[in-house]
Amino acid sequence: LDVAETVTPDAKVGALLIEFADRTVRGYNVTRIEQLADGTRLHVAEDPAYEVRGGAVHLTSYPQRSIQGDIVRYRLPVVGRLLRNPTRADGNPDSQRP
Repeated sequence: LDVAETVTPDAKVGALLIEFADRTVRGYNVTRIEQLADGTRLHVAEDPAYEVRGGAVHLTSYPQRSIQGDIVRYRLPVVGRLLRNPTRADGNPDSQRP
């Protein structure tokens, strides 16, 4: 997936979410990020299985269909860390909540 923005190298690998004009979302696993002169190329482990042409997105894997509109949005979700016993702002563990 080529994007116009520069994606920082610290987002190297992880999940990539693609959203099409009809709000369909597909997930992919980023394997590599390549900086281009005019943006960034996100390499994924899976076959992206869609093509953008003629003002529409054409899904090439199940369920095969066309989605009107050629806007494709992407997100690179980040999980900072997961806590086993998180603490509230007042210092009390969540497990003590009433």
